[in-house]
Amino acid sequence: MMKLLVAATLTICSLVGNAQTNATKNELVAKVLKLQQSSFDTISRALVEGPATQMGQQAGIALQKRIPADQQAAVGKEMQADLSKYAAATLPAVRDRALALAPSTVGKVLEEKFSESELKQLITMLESPISRKYTELGPSMQRALQEKLLPEARPLIEPKLKTLELDWAKRLGMDAAPSTVTPVTPNK
Repeated sequence: MMKLLVAATLTICSLVGNAQTNATKNELVAKVLKLQQSSFDTISRALVEGPATQMGQQAGIALQKRIPADQQAAVGKEMQADLSKYAAATLPAVRDRALALAPSTVGKVLEEKFSESELKQLITMLESPISRKYTELGPSMQRALQEKLLPEARPLIEPKLKTLELDWAKRLGMDAAPSTVTPVTPNK
């Protein structure tokens, strides 16, 4: 009887200890997710703006081919306004979904792969002023690289795109002029 009582007590203590550890770890994971919210915003923005950018590029080609030159600027502005309206209407909903899914996806990985001690270290690192500064500077650093890379990459990319376009046009039995390839432009 005494052994049974000791075993039951140890089991209960173990369960209580695990529950406290899990609660602490869950709080730490929630804090990491909050600190990483900007990365979820970036992913959401890419999901929303990526297809719109592609559509805009294709529409730019059609605009040049189908709209008289004197009307292209006005129609282009209207189309740009449509893209902005689309992003403004879509981005908040996608961002909300990303934030809602983060605990069950990213949070789950953090819980499984990081110990409580490692999560504390991660939070300390993410909260450090140098980490915040680096994160804040990320977009401007990417933009600076892109601005320098674009002129150097354009001659490497565009001829290959033109060749690819011509090959596909032949495969599809279409006539294609190499000028229909959209030039490489930076994302802004």
